[in-house]
Amino acid sequence: MNTFNCYIRKEILESLRQYKYLIIALGIIIFAISGPIMLKLTPLLIKSQPEISINSDSFMTIKSCLQSFISSLFQISIMFIVFTVCTSIAEELTLQKLVFPCSKGASPMFIVISKFLNYSIPVTILTTAGIFINHYYASVLFKSSDVSTTNLITVSLLISLYYIFNISLVLFFSSIMKKSLPAGILTLVIGYASAAVIKVPHIKDFLPYKLVSDSSSLTFKGTTSTVLFTIFLTIIFLIATIYRMNHVDVI
Repeated sequence: MNTFNCYIRKEILESLRQYKYLIIALGIIIFAISGPIMLKLTPLLIKSQPEISINSDSFMTIKSCLQSFISSLFQISIMFIVFTVCTSIAEELTLQKLVFPCSKGASPMFIVISKFLNYSIPVTILTTAGIFINHYYASVLFKSSDVSTTNLITVSLLISLYYIFNISLVLFFSSIMKKSLPAGILTLVIGYASAAVIKVPHIKDFLPYKLVSDSSSLTFKGTTSTVLFTIFLTIIFLIATIYRMNHVDVI
């Protein structure tokens, strides 16, 4: 346990030194703040284009702000997270940074779990903060039916779980490929492809992307089964990563 504590402390210090937490925070919080502001400015942009006729009241709502932010979290913020995490294992394997920890008794299981926790916990905190910051600015700028705190918490947990699944996935790919960029790209391709097939019957409940889709629509029918399956997949990828690291030459 002392080895695990030392290694996770090393992960935290390294992430702080390389500004990884800051990069992830910027990728989430910037859109949380800018989304409501941009939505507020939309009618002014529409007025400057007389040939465009859109009823702004239909999307100038707190719920629309939340949906827009969730879209940004899926399309853009995920890239900040994936490309930050993908360097974690691949870089250490390439640069042989695992020689010293392994010589001091750090097991592959401790290494993988510490990296997983090092990113999953801050991402969950930042995602939750982003959701509530977005809601605060939206409630200041727009006077419309509110989104309940219960729904905001539910959305925060679902989006965080989706991110956590992607963290486990990119750790797995980076342990196999030993290259950070291909691992990150493959993870994103899988995520974006799942959004394209979400309408296919019988499989949508088994797609982690359904967590994002349900969060955006604020309808949580069948979400429990998706949550359980996503947790199951996350555990499977973590076990697979640990297995892979047990068979990797660190020298």
